[in-house]
Amino acid sequence: MRLLRVHGDGAARGKAHGEEFQELIGAAMHRWRQALALRENIPPERYITEFLSSTGFAASAKELSPDLFAGVEGICGY
Repeated sequence: MRLLRVHGDGAARGKAHGEEFQELIGAAMHRWRQALALRENIPPERYITEFLSSTGFAASAKELSPDLFAGVEGICGY
C-alpha cells in the first residue's frame, strides 16, 4: 500500500494525489469507462457530458463541498 502525506488547500492536495498516483488513477478511469460503455451502450464521453449537463452535479458538489471539489479538480489537473 502506498501512502501519501499531503498539505495545503484542496487543490494542492488533489494535485499531489494526481501526480503521485497518476498511473493507478489512469488505469481505474480506463476500467470505469469500459464498464460504463458496456452498461450504458453509449460512448463514455457522451454519457459523462449528458450526466453533467442534466443533473447539476458539479455545481452542487462545488457549492456543498468546495474544498473537496477543488481536490478532485487538482487530481484531474485543472
